Amino acid sequence: MGVIAGVNAVNDGLIFTIDAGNQFCYPKFSYGTLCGSANENGTVTLTCPTGAIFDQINYASYGNPNGSCGLYANGSCHSAISQTTCELYFLNKSTATISASNGVFGDPCIGIVKRLYLEARYKYTNANDLTAQSSNAVLVNGVGFTTTNSGSFSFDGTNDYMYLPAISALNGSSALSWIAWIKRFASNSLMTIMQYNATDSDIGFELWSDSNIYFEIGNGSNSYGTVSNNSTSWQHVAMVYDGSATGNAARLKAYINGVQQTLSFNGTIPSTAGTGASLLIGNTGPYAGPNSNLFSTGNLGSFQSYNRALSAAEILQNYNSTKRRFL
Repeated sequence: MGVIAGVNAVNDGLIFTIDAGNQFCYPKFSYGTLCGSANENGTVTLTCPTGAIFDQINYASYGNPNGSCGLYANGSCHSAISQTTCELYFLNKSTATISASNGVFGDPCIGIVKRLYLEARYKYTNANDLTAQSSNAVLVNGVGFTTTNSGSFSFDGTNDYMYLPAISALNGSSALSWIAWIKRFASNSLMTIMQYNATDSDIGFELWSDSNIYFEIGNGSNSYGTVSNNSTSWQHVAMVYDGSATGNAARLKAYINGVQQTLSFNGTIPSTAGTGASLLIGNTGPYAGPNSNLFSTGNLGSFQSYNRALSAAEILQNYNSTKRRFL
């Protein structure tokens, strides 16, 4: 038993963890600024540090601005569309280039040689892995954040999600455990965490819109266990896989709020898990057919991945050590 970067957890075998309530995982108030300038017909290129995107244009003027970075000021010549034009080029991107030209900004003062001064703010968008593996998850298309329950990620069901490369320690694994504090907005909302593969070699659990939770361990076949659940409250959901055991019920176990569930099985749970293409949180992945790229609607507080099968006692300990924040 131990403490991982401020998160109470069983630490033996922990290979990945994110927690929206931990400032070392999600630096939600961490910003910086970059400045650039170019004479007429030149270009300005700004590139954020790794894990950040531009979220605000602090200053922009195409004309004859003056001053220095952080203290820019308009001159007598200024294009009125400077701000909105730069926003179109830079916002929600990690790098962008814009031309300081009349073709982009119009000509605010004919006959005067112009220049572009630009100051852009960036924010960090990684959910940093709190283990030494540093398998950081990237927030895509504006994953939200709420301060309730000491912090959680929020998914709007439109197009936002998180991804990271497949956790290599799980590929072909014969044992693993996943634990998440998760909440869907409605009883038929979708909330998913999965390391997907288009050939049914998926690892994951999915709070599905049919009022079931699917716990999936695939290796080229569509094999999973389900339990009826349509709760809209915070839930501690855990999946434990032990490929060395005999029989579906022994190989794949599921827990909700520390209590083991009785699963209904489809197919045969394999002795080794398949190889995933990438790990997605809040997105089902590019499956062929009707389940292609479905997005989640709900909250994620934390997610932990282990490379061994945790015991029922360890799952309960994990639940008891973290439940005060969510219940």
